[in-house]
This record gives sequence, structure tokens and C-alpha cells, in this order.
Amino acid sequence: IIITDITDHLPCLTVVTSPDIFIKGYKTITKRVINDQNREQFMTKVSDIKDALSFHVKNSLQTSLESKYEDYFFHLTKIYDECFPVITRKVHAKTLSKPWITPEVQNLIDKKNKCFSKKKKENSPANKTKYKNAKLKMEETIKKEKDKYYKTVMQNTNNSVRQKWDAIRLIINRKKVSGNECPVPNNIIGNHYASVAKKLAEELPNLEQNDIPCSSNVKADNLPIKQQFQFNIITEREVYEKILKLDSSKAPG
Repeated sequence: IIITDITDHLPCLTVVTSPDIFIKGYKTITKRVINDQNREQFMTKVSDIKDALSFHVKNSLQTSLESKYEDYFFHLTKIYDECFPVITRKVHAKTLSKPWITPEVQNLIDKKNKCFSKKKKENSPANKTKYKNAKLKMEETIKKEKDKYYKTVMQNTNNSVRQKWDAIRLIINRKKVSGNECPVPNNIIGNHYASVAKKLAEELPNLEQNDIPCSSNVKADNLPIKQQFQFNIITEREVYEKILKLDSSKAPG
């Protein structure tokens, strides 16, 4: 939700040029204080001026619809700003990048920080206990909310295996390689596979007939032609077509 207000006719459009979610350290943000107490206060005040609001709607002396709209929302917006004030606070960039940091968790973090400040000023047993309990409560709630968030992510990615693996990468904090380009240069891969057979042949010892186990000690001359090892002749075009048929989403090998 980009913007919410007392009318449902506002378009939800935005242009993000430079997301501040990737900044480091603390960031100053502005937000409205919206809770059940403020909602009840807003409903009470709107009910108190309902006659005045009705007058602006039905005022026959005012012929301009635009003026009626401005008069009506002038009173309503004034009450809205009083009941839901805009406050400024500092939050850490990690809080903005972690969806499991709910308002409840944020309150526990603030409580833990206050207890830590008191303990730092006066390192008494009572302050130590309060800080320890506040920290434990915060860690337990963060773990619960984090597990809940990841469970929801996994439940919402049942459409395909790829979505499921993307969710797993998100959970283990592993970045996916963008695009289909291999991070290893082509010439290095080519040289490796072109020389791997030669290197293996050099490392293998010179085997004699007697070195082969008796279960495998069968002369190749006595085997049918189809069971003997041989190279198949293949063209460059066939290799190219075979590569094109490979699934780029799966690992080679």
C-alpha cells in the first residue's frame, strides 16, 4: 500500500528512484500513530461533528461542488491529523529490510534498548535482571515472527519448483546468480574439458593384464562388437543442437 487516506478514490501510484532500504545505519522516517485508541478517538470526534459535515454536503447556498468538497474535508482532515499525528523517529536500515520486524517486535527492541541504557548508567542487579528479561522476550518474539514469516513464504510458493528454490535461497540468505551467464570465462572451461582426459591418462599408472581383477579379466577380443568401447563420430552441429536442448535452469553434469 503506497498511500492510504479517508477516501478510496486516491490512485496508488509511486516512482521509486533510489530506495533507501539499502542504506546503512540509521534513517529518519515520518509515520502516523495509528492504533485502536486513536481510531476510537477519531470515530468519536467525527460523530460529534456529523451535523456540521452533513450541513456542508446539503448546503444549498453553496453551488460549487468543489467548494463543498473542500469545506467537508477541511473539518474531517483536521480531526484526522489530531487523532493520527505524524511523528518522526529513527530506525535502523536492518529494520526496514526485515519483514518480520513487526510493531510488536519494534516495541520490544525499544524496551530492551531502554533497559540497556539504565543498566549502563546504574549496573545494579535489578537493572541487570530487567535487561536480561527484556532481551530474552525480544529474542523469543523475533524468532516466532521470523518463523511465521518464512512459513508463510514457503506456503505461498507452491506453484513451481523454481519459486520454491527462490524462497529457500531467501531463507538461507543466498543470492541467485542473475542471468544465464556462467561466472567462469568460456576459455577456462574449454581448456579444462579439453585437457581433462589427457591429465587423467597421465595420472593413471600403466596397467598390465595381471593387474586387472579376475572378475574383469576378460579379453576384449572375445566380446561382441557392441560391448567393446569405441568412439562415436559426431559433428559440431550435433553438439550445438544438443547444447541448445539443455535446461538452463538446471546444473550441468
